[in-house]
Amino acid sequence: MQGRPPVGHRYLAFADASGGRGDSFACAIAHSEGTTVVLDALYERRPPFDPTAVVAEVAALLKSYGLTDVTGDNYGAEWVVEAFAKEGVRYARADRDRSKIYLDVLPLFTAGRVRLLDNKRLAHQLVTLERRTSRSGRDAIGHPAGGHDDLANACAGALVIAAAQAAPALWRPDDLLANGVPVSLPRRGSLLYASAAVDGAGLACLYWAGRHQQAGIVSLTLLDFDLMQPLRFDGVRGRLQAWEGLIHPRATGLFCTAALRYQADRAGLRVHPEGDRLLSDRPGICLAVAAEMSRGFVKLSTSAWEKAQRQPLPFEFGVEAPPRAATDAALIGIAAALPTEALPKAAA
Repeated sequence: MQGRPPVGHRYLAFADASGGRGDSFACAIAHSEGTTVVLDALYERRPPFDPTAVVAEVAALLKSYGLTDVTGDNYGAEWVVEAFAKEGVRYARADRDRSKIYLDVLPLFTAGRVRLLDNKRLAHQLVTLERRTSRSGRDAIGHPAGGHDDLANACAGALVIAAAQAAPALWRPDDLLANGVPVSLPRRGSLLYASAAVDGAGLACLYWAGRHQQAGIVSLTLLDFDLMQPLRFDGVRGRLQAWEGLIHPRATGLFCTAALRYQADRAGLRVHPEGDRLLSDRPGICLAVAAEMSRGFVKLSTSAWEKAQRQPLPFEFGVEAPPRAATDAALIGIAAALPTEALPKAAA
């Protein structure tokens, strides 16, 4: 595996699966920066190999970039879908074949909008692709006879879907820092709470401290975050209790969806099951939360900032972004601190 460390971008992945005999199993991860698409990680396992073990390796790579879904070709029909599902990853079949992917990625290269990793096998596969025109006039692109394009297909697929998802940023990473550095723990009397959501990969939980004044919460600090954990709330309670000893908060609780209320109640948490209401207008709440982040309402603690150097922050707030536990937990946590007038009508 070759790659850049995750640093909080919105990542997307594409896999070229294989059964372990003739072709490699390849996976690529990419993100967009303005009009540029960046290849962040490249995985290849050459045959022979155990495909089940390789799927587990790829799933671990995806999760290290905060991903619980991957797009890929139709190889292996349901086997690939089921193998990834066992690892807590959703496998979605691409809506275009590899020839169409190559045709779509070509303008990105010719416009100078691509930043690749320095990988000789990938470079060789890309430059040896052949473009052929059938008798019907349809263009087709693929590897030459006897060649391979597993890395090229995974790379091109990741770049194309990353480019399709590119959009102007609603907030900047610097908005989460104070003069370029994380903030210290809030003073005594702040509100302390967690926000949680769950998906097929497990529980995502974020921990917050809100500085409270008469007018309401005036700033919010992300203390820490745990992603893709087993569905257990006893650990959440323990972490909140540890911060209680440092912050001595005015109140403590958990904001979540109604589906999590039973487990949270059993763990002895004070539950606020308002997540469904807060997420009822997802585009509206995404924009409202991003607006507050862009004005500096949310800051990172040192602990959260250090963790963000190893894995992406759970702030994928694109209006068209697919629902994920990490994103939902972040939206719930920030929206819970906002005044009613800052929320869309459906969530107020």
